[in-house]
Amino acid sequence: MKLWNDYFSETPTYPSNIFRRRFRMNKTLFLRIVHRLSTEVEYFAPTQDAVGRSSLSPLQKCTAAIRQLTYGGGADTVDKYVRLGETTARKCLHHFTSGIIHLS
Repeated sequence: MKLWNDYFSETPTYPSNIFRRRFRMNKTLFLRIVHRLSTEVEYFAPTQDAVGRSSLSPLQKCTAAIRQLTYGGGADTVDKYVRLGETTARKCLHHFTSGIIHLS
């Protein structure tokens, strides 16, 4: 996955200062948010479909939400990079904000 290779692999394409500029937070904080949402908010928990394929990862869902919040763009601005549709991106944003409020 491009997102993983660009920011989260052992040798990411982009260094931590670029991550901070693009996500408006450091990677450690971002990963803590992803972990907490994926373990405490059902929508972000990893799942599989009926044939065993993985659904969207918590990383993809949180990235979609945070990028919309960071850049103030519409849901369709994250579809190609994060690999999800506009409706799903909107849903990610809704569940992300609700989850953050719930966990606060």
